Amino acid sequence: MNKRLFVAIPLEPHTKSLLGTYKTHIINHPNITWTKPQNLHITLYFLGNVTKDVIPNLIDKINTTLLDIKRFSLKHGRVVLAPPNKVPKIIWVQFEKNKNYDQLCFKLQNAIQKYENKHKPSNHKELIPHITIARLREFVDITQKDLKQIEIPKVDVTSCHLMESTITPEGPVYETLSTFMLRVI
Repeated sequence: MNKRLFVAIPLEPHTKSLLGTYKTHIINHPNITWTKPQNLHITLYFLGNVTKDVIPNLIDKINTTLLDIKRFSLKHGRVVLAPPNKVPKIIWVQFEKNKNYDQLCFKLQNAIQKYENKHKPSNHKELIPHITIARLREFVDITQKDLKQIEIPKVDVTSCHLMESTITPEGPVYETLSTFMLRVI
């Protein structure tokens, strides 16, 4: 049996709550699907469908990989249309570039890419720390000027989660399979 897995940075409840209310700041449109507050996170690495029997080895590999990664913060989040320089498909909170985030992503990628589903889209994209707050199902006449900026608190990255995503008719349901603490500075 397979499980649909990804590695993510969890968010504090107050950040999830703040971002969960963001939709009240812009136009209401039927083609905008908002992420449920309980599902908000920062994806580090999407594995896709992974066979259940390799999950214990995957957890060990992630744990070993993250032992030397120090805690850090992501700052100066702003609401933007994404992907950059293309037809918008997502509304996300984008944080400023961060070398610690990049290091974390590269170390994870090198350590766990052998576990990923080879039939899924590639993780090898520009590293942009972000939180997806909405998806645009079809073209929506919206521009960056339509997105109200709100004060986004910094995100203290103290742990990572191995998450399972179960797709349901009501949307994805996420379950934490394992938590990995980052090293205290």
